Amino acid sequence: MVENVEPNEWGVCEEDDKKEFLTHMKKFSQDLHEAVDTLSGVVELQKLDCRFEAEARATGKQPSDACVKHCQGLVDSWMKVIDQYVSDWNESEERRPEPTEEGPLSELEHWRQTQRILTGISEQIKGPGCTTVLNLLHAAKLSNSADKDSIGSFLSSWKKKEGDLTEKPHVLLSLI
Repeated sequence: MVENVEPNEWGVCEEDDKKEFLTHMKKFSQDLHEAVDTLSGVVELQKLDCRFEAEARATGKQPSDACVKHCQGLVDSWMKVIDQYVSDWNESEERRPEPTEEGPLSELEHWRQTQRILTGISEQIKGPGCTTVLNLLHAAKLSNSADKDSIGSFLSSWKKKEGDLTEKPHVLLSLI
């Protein structure tokens, strides 16, 4: 759009200033597209079943056993997704599609895509849907449930996996 501005519409702008502005505008546009790609949720995490939404809204109540099992299943599926992209991120060659070109640019694009996926997963986990599931599990752990020890160890496993997830995008950003 800016590239199509007529020469007389730039006013007294110097040619070097015009080029610099267009360069910055192009970079901004690329960054914006990458942010949209990241937020578009390249990988979609499973969400809480609507049958349990009423329990999620009920504060101070212990979630039902069925709700706790459902939430554990969700978190378990999230951990598997994270494992798929994080645990063996160095060996990601198996998942990597054949590049159209060999060289540093295709390598850079691969790691950018990996970083987008990890950031997208991380953003979903911070969102209200995932937070609700985790809050239900914490409520079950705090209750007088017979399963509170197993829920506690399950949540500890989740915390470790979540830590792995938040660490990797930062490492990738330093590489990119």
